[in-house]
Amino acid sequence: MTNEMMEVLGLVEEMLKEKEKTVNVPHYYKKNGKLLRRSYDDTVYTERYKELFYGQEIRSKKVFKCCECGCMKDYFSLESWQCDFEAGSFICHDCYEKEMGEDL
Repeated sequence: MTNEMMEVLGLVEEMLKEKEKTVNVPHYYKKNGKLLRRSYDDTVYTERYKELFYGQEIRSKKVFKCCECGCMKDYFSLESWQCDFEAGSFICHDCYEKEMGEDL
């Protein structure tokens, strides 16, 4: 595994740890003068999680080569649960969808 891959996986690990700090906050609103609670809560993510998930720090690094199509992909373009990062075996979303066909 290359240093760039290890760097990206380190950032992904940090992102997942930050996601654990996510909190759900009750949301209230007024209707006909009564204070009512919305049926679902507001989700509040940490700033670092949002930086990692939405920013270019992870997305801009196309360091994983798909074993099926040979294209370089970023972490979010992988079918990560099927990748063996230790062995260097990666599969992208597109190839996984083609492989699964209508079973998906």
